[in-house]
Amino acid sequence: MKYRLPRIHVKWQEVHGNPFNEEDVNRLYEQFEKQLMVSLAEYTTPIPGVIETVEWLRANNIKIGSTTGYTKEMMMVVVPEAKKKGYSPDHIVTPTDLANVGRPYPYMVFENMRQLQLSNVQHVVKVGDTSSDIKEALHAGVWAVGVIVGSSEMGVSEEEFQQLTTEQQQQLIEKTRVKFESYGAHFTIETMQQLPQIVGEIEANLE
Repeated sequence: MKYRLPRIHVKWQEVHGNPFNEEDVNRLYEQFEKQLMVSLAEYTTPIPGVIETVEWLRANNIKIGSTTGYTKEMMMVVVPEAKKKGYSPDHIVTPTDLANVGRPYPYMVFENMRQLQLSNVQHVVKVGDTSSDIKEALHAGVWAVGVIVGSSEMGVSEEEFQQLTTEQQQQLIEKTRVKFESYGAHFTIETMQQLPQIVGEIEANLE
């Protein structure tokens, strides 16, 4: 097994009296997945700036593909709820669609390109908020953009972020920016509202 979390190994043995095995992991994941399915619909509100940015992308004839770590079954819950709130990409690829080969492998990006009839990776921008998003982009050879505020890498909720002082916010933003840059992101943006500017820079680089 490729589980490299010594602290978890020790804690599990303290509680259960023996090391965990593959069967334990699978059982825990099944329990987690059941709980996740119950709560998924409640957490489909797009992050600030997404709806406006999507409108700009569509106005500029830019296609929108989505990759996710969720299964196809989970996305059957997420997609209609997100659509009600204004977010509906042109195509979505899940690991389930590709024999459970998801991030950081590049194949979900490639499948989006195939479905959206895009032939040049230099014309594709992958936007994400995790290290695996950036790795997925780099492995696919597309542009990698890390979104900072509200990201998994930042590690605080929007509400928690707003409660920080301006100085604390900037420190956290810079700390997260450095993380994304260390992963190899070509660009970082604080919020989705800044994506059109990045798209403009990329287009200028390609001219």
